[in-house]
Amino acid sequence: MLNFKFKKFNLNKNMLKVVKFIVIVLIGFSLDACKKSDTPTPTEVELPENIIGTFRADCLYYTNGSNNMSTCSGAVATLIDTGNDTYSITFSNNVPALVNLKFEVDNNGNYVSVDIDGSTAGITLSAYDLNVGVNKTSESWRFLGYKWK
Repeated sequence: MLNFKFKKFNLNKNMLKVVKFIVIVLIGFSLDACKKSDTPTPTEVELPENIIGTFRADCLYYTNGSNNMSTCSGAVATLIDTGNDTYSITFSNNVPALVNLKFEVDNNGNYVSVDIDGSTAGITLSAYDLNVGVNKTSESWRFLGYKWK
């Protein structure tokens, strides 16, 4: 063991106790700060009313099973609140709807789809934009739209 002698510094026992206490408190605060995360844990949220509505853009829908691709110029997508914090997106031009969607808030304040069943990740919403890039089993949807109504 090291034997420190404080002859040079002439510290008394009470002063040494105060210094030890301050060091222990500072170490405790720094350890506590290290274990806290600055990034909040994402949770499913209810979308605000100003986001619910209709979006307009070109749409691409692809069915792998039939090698059938549909492109829709000026297509319409409507975001619908179906209750219990779940949503659907319906599309014009006979493109199948995306249903049972849930969203969370990302670090930029946008709403992103939660991957419920491995197939609905890839949807981003803001007050003005709807971006869909979903691959589900043998189907794909692409829609980069702006708020219309």
